[in-house]
Amino acid sequence: MGIPFTTFGNSPRGACLGPGFFQTDLAFYKNIKFGGHMKGQFRFEIFNVFNTVNFVGVSASLRPRNVTFDTGDASTATMITGATNSGTFGQATGTRDPRQAQFGFKLMF
Repeated sequence: MGIPFTTFGNSPRGACLGPGFFQTDLAFYKNIKFGGHMKGQFRFEIFNVFNTVNFVGVSASLRPRNVTFDTGDASTATMITGATNSGTFGQATGTRDPRQAQFGFKLMF
């Protein structure tokens, strides 16, 4: 039995819900006066403190291939009887950066 054209779902076009994004950043810094108008700042910054995996590049393109119809012709068909979907539909193809830390010194005058 095929799939009628009217039962594809009710989500808006382009909607593809995936995993959420969660990242916590942390910074420690110390200001030091060097006299009159000069001061410095030592910094230690950590990005993605908890090393949470955040997926990116989720493929939202269905792009079915080799579609077959009940009548054999798309213009007169009422049902899809078969199709081959793309191999990466719904898969995350990458991740954001893992935990990173950096030291810094800023001189202000």
